[in-house]
This record gives sequence, structure tokens and C-alpha cells, in this order.
Amino acid sequence: MLALALSAAIALTTMSSGQSASQNVFLTDRYRVELRVPSEGVFAGEEVDIEFRVGDRKQDDPILGPAGVPDVKAVAVITMPSMAGMPSARPKIHAEGVPGDYGIEAFFPHGGEYAIRLDLTVPDGEKFTAKFMVNVQDEGQKGRKPKAKPYRLEAAQTDGTLRLKVLESKTGKVVTDFDVAHEQKLHLLVASSDFTWFLHEHPVMRADGTWEMPFKFPYGGNYFVYADVAPAGKGSQILMAPVRIPGPAPKRAENWNQNLGPSSAEGITGRLILPSDGIPVGRSVPVTLRLIDPATDQRITDLTPWLGAMGHLMIFRQDGLTAVHSHPDEVPAQTGEIRFNARFPKSGNYRAFAQVQRKDKILTFSFTIQVKD
Repeated sequence: MLALALSAAIALTTMSSGQSASQNVFLTDRYRVELRVPSEGVFAGEEVDIEFRVGDRKQDDPILGPAGVPDVKAVAVITMPSMAGMPSARPKIHAEGVPGDYGIEAFFPHGGEYAIRLDLTVPDGEKFTAKFMVNVQDEGQKGRKPKAKPYRLEAAQTDGTLRLKVLESKTGKVVTDFDVAHEQKLHLLVASSDFTWFLHEHPVMRADGTWEMPFKFPYGGNYFVYADVAPAGKGSQILMAPVRIPGPAPKRAENWNQNLGPSSAEGITGRLILPSDGIPVGRSVPVTLRLIDPATDQRITDLTPWLGAMGHLMIFRQDGLTAVHSHPDEVPAQTGEIRFNARFPKSGNYRAFAQVQRKDKILTFSFTIQVKD
């Protein structure tokens, strides 16, 4: 769910007036905006301070460059173009100790390319927008110690009710304000530790920030409980809490051999189609779900949107620590195929659950994907 050299971290941007920016610099007739990506790069799953500087080109020192512009009013919006349905983040911006220097308190839930938009108002009243692209590396890079995430999840089952809380990691404060993502403020994903059992539901939040849902785990053993949430202004992120349920667990041999189908649900057959040249680690690739009626060998063309999308694809690494919730880029034509963008941050075995709606029923298809370095 990111390191770049500074000179290559930001894509070109172009103003409507025809003026162009160079690398990590955005220019207007008078002002220069430079985004300063940390030299070690940007990594998913970590809070990072990305600085930018606003300079006045009319006060341009040949050595020091444009004079810093203090008291700039700035609003930042961070989006991921390859996942249009993901809520945008609106991170806080603070002034640094040097006039003209500012910091964006950013968090990126997973690797990939992100767009940073800065809406700026300088003291003379002029307004303009600077846009940059940042390549974010996946978390869990070798040799890099994981950092605490800004939020954590608590999950427990008592008296037939599953209760969840999203808390700020630093303060322990319960979060009560969330943005809506695909028609819900929280997507609950629950899976057994071997990912042979899976559930996708939507509990209700009480006024104190506790999410509740009548629920009973199917059997004893270890489970992964995930909350796909977007704390207000912070963008989407998937939080996980392991849960141990007392009682006997079914005895079965784990099977992580690649299995792209057929997978059946309600008499429909699903197959997962991967790129013919394999799945590269750390890069978004198209993954297609093809649905067939085995009785007629015809593709299914009567799906209806569910939770704001024609399909949902949840992908989990075998260790449970990596989870991806993907949606189609846009509502496709009814062709019997749904194309998702998926990113696998590490090599290993993954279980994928694809869900669609047909005739008011939610169909779930299970697949196993092996990703190699």
C-alpha cells in the first residue's frame, strides 16, 4: 500500500498561459515555486514533510536566487491519478523557519505516482496553482526500518458484536471524522489467516467513534481485520488489526499455488487475466476479471454498480501485512470484463478477492497470484 533523486522526482507542469515548469520547479511571470523532495526519497506508509519554496523573481539574487515570499496562503491537495476513486488528501501546511519556505505534512498509503496540487495566494493577492508529480516507493524496502503509521486500528468481538476504533497513533485519540470513499466511510475486510474465508461489510459508527456490527467469526483461529478508511483530509489508507478467536480451527493444508480460475459464485465462472509478460514488483499493472456463464459459454453483461463501482478487487499478501483495495478506473461497458489497476509492492504469494453485483446479489471470486522478483 518511493525514493527518487531530487532532480527526477517531479514531473513537468505547464501553466495555461503557456509558461512551463522545469523538473521540480513551477514558474509564473513573477513567482517561482520549487518542490523539495527529501534526498532519500518518499516512502509509502510514512508521514513525511515535503518542503516547497515560493520565490519572487523580481527580487532575484544571482547567488541566492529569488527572495522568499512570506505569508503565502497555501492549500495542498494530493491525489493518485491511477486510482481516480480514491479520496484526495488535504494535508496541513506549515511555515518553515526561513521566509518563503513551507512544509507539506504528507502521507502516502501505498507506492505509485501521486499528484500534488498547491493552490497559492501571495500577499499581493495574486492566486495561482502549481502542480507536481511525485513517485512514491513502496513500504518495507530492504534495509529500511518501518515507521509508525499515523493511525492504528483496534478490533474486538464481544457478545456477538464486532467493535472497531480508528485511533491517532501519537495521541491515542479516537477518530470520528471520515471522508466517504465509494459510498461508505469504512469498508470492513475480514479474512482468516490462510485467506480461505473472506468478508466485506460496512459497520455503523456511533457518536464516540466506535464502529459496530453484529458479527460472529465462523470458527476459532487467527484472523486479519482491515479497515479501509479515509480520515478527514488525510486520504485513503488500510489499517489492520490481528484478532485471535478461541475455539477449534478447521484442519486443512494451505495451498498457495497460482490459481487464476475458474472460480465460481452463484453459477458464474470468474477468471483473472494477468499481463502476459508477468507482474513486475512495485509497478501498477492491468488485472482483468472475466465473467462467463458456463451454461451458455457467454460473457456476463448484466452487472450493476455496487458501492459506486462496477467491481472491487481486494488483494492480500500471504503474511497479511500488505492489502490493496482496487477499483476500475471508470465504469466500463458491459463486456463481461472488468479491468483493474493493481500494484504488488513485494514478491510473494497473494490472495485476491474480486466482487461484483448481479441481480442484487454480491458475487465473490477467489484467486491466488504468485509474484516473483
